[in-house]
Amino acid sequence: MIGIGTRQATREVSTLAQPSKIPLGIVTVMAVWFISSYAYRYLTLDTEQFGIFRPRAGWLVLHVAGGTAALLIGPIQFWFGSQRSKAVVHRILGIGYLMCVAISSAAAFYMAAHTDFGWVFGMGLTSLAIAWVATTGLAVLAISRCLIEQHREWMVRSYVVTFGFVIFRAVVEVFEIVGTGTTVERLTAASWMCWAVPLLITEMMLQGRKIFMYGVQVPERLAARESGLLELMKSTENTVVSRPQAPSKVRLEQPQSVVESNL
Repeated sequence: MIGIGTRQATREVSTLAQPSKIPLGIVTVMAVWFISSYAYRYLTLDTEQFGIFRPRAGWLVLHVAGGTAALLIGPIQFWFGSQRSKAVVHRILGIGYLMCVAISSAAAFYMAAHTDFGWVFGMGLTSLAIAWVATTGLAVLAISRCLIEQHREWMVRSYVVTFGFVIFRAVVEVFEIVGTGTTVERLTAASWMCWAVPLLITEMMLQGRKIFMYGVQVPERLAARESGLLELMKSTENTVVSRPQAPSKVRLEQPQSVVESNL
C-alpha cells in the first residue's frame, strides 16, 4: 500500500490485521514465474527477443519494467502495511509503486493505441490501464485523507489489476492448451478477462466480508435505536403535557387580579 499519509495514519496502521502468508506466498510465486518465463526476456534489451514489438521496443521495455517492479513491490507492501515498525519503508516502497504504475500505464496507453491485434484488443488494454490508474489514484487519495481501511481496499484492487499481467499470460496458455480460437481471438479475450473478472471477484469478496462482519450487529443496533427513540418520545410527551399548565394558570389568575383592583 502507498504510505504517504500523516502521523495519524501511521498510528492507525498498527490496528490493521496482518495478511495471511499463504495467499501472499501464492501471489509471489506466480509473479516470479511470470517474470522469469515471459517478462525477463524483454528486460535483456536483446532486440531479437522483441519480435513484432521491435518498432515499439522502448515503450515495451518501460511497460514491462514498471509492471514487473509493481508486481514485486505489491506483496511486500501488503505485508509491511500492517506493521507500524515498517512505516517508513512502507512509505518509500509505496511511492515507488506509484511511480511504477504511472510509467507502465503510460506505456500501456501507447502500446494499446499502436497494437497489431485489432481495436478490440487495444480497447481491452486501454481499459486495463484506466482501471490501473483509477484504483491506484483512489488509494493515494484515501491515504492522503487518513482513510486507512479505504486505502487498503483500493490498494487491493490496484494490485489485482497489476496482477493482470500474470493472469493475461495464464489465460492465453489455457486457451492454447484447449485449442480455442485463433491467436488474435485468444489475446483479445484475455485482454478483457485478465482484469475485469478478477476485479469483479475481488469486489464481491471485499463487500461480502463487510456484510458478514457487520450483519450480526444489525439487530443489536436496531434494538438500541428503537429504545433510544422510545425514550425520546416519552420525554417529548412529558414536555408537551407539562407546558400548557403554566399559561392556563396565568389566564385564570389574571381576571382575579382585575376584579380585586376594581373592588
